[in-house]
Amino acid sequence: MSVKILILLCGVMFTATAKSQVKVGLDFGTLQENRSSTQLSSLGRTFYDGYLNVGFKKEFPLSLALGYLAINSVENYDDSTYTKMTSVNPYLGVSYQFLKKSFTSFIVTGAYSPYAKLDVSEAAGKESWNGTTMAAKFVASFNVSQKTRINVGLYYISESFSSRTSGSLTTKSAFNQSYLMPSLGVAFAF
Repeated sequence: MSVKILILLCGVMFTATAKSQVKVGLDFGTLQENRSSTQLSSLGRTFYDGYLNVGFKKEFPLSLALGYLAINSVENYDDSTYTKMTSVNPYLGVSYQFLKKSFTSFIVTGAYSPYAKLDVSEAAGKESWNGTTMAAKFVASFNVSQKTRINVGLYYISESFSSRTSGSLTTKSAFNQSYLMPSLGVAFAF
């Protein structure tokens, strides 16, 4: 239901003016940690962020961001067990572009997902968590051509889950995680 409302909002913004600025992009980030002082021997995390930004005017710095953030994590332990986590987060946000020059610009985006879902798979079984996600991204954008941009950035992601389902049993339980991750991406302007 909420995804339909987000798409409707995006459509209203796009048709509100014929001089809209539309960007479609995909960012990717990965982080690998090896640890020797804890039972957790390694942690790998990867994310993909596909988004659509719609602005009111081409030169106006604010735009509405609609996107889908997917995060995969694998935790390996010393006793050869592991935990796999997959988080999916459709989101709505606002982007602000500043220090725009002919070749570069900087973009800050704040995003919120009220329907975040986390699937956890480990040796003991599988479970699902529901909650919310907040994200902020800081991006340096470089023009490759008139309509193509390469983005290098840093993501801050904070996930807060409050409902846990294991088998057919759903309980209220809290699980929070947050992290910083570097990113690389490409965006196309229309």
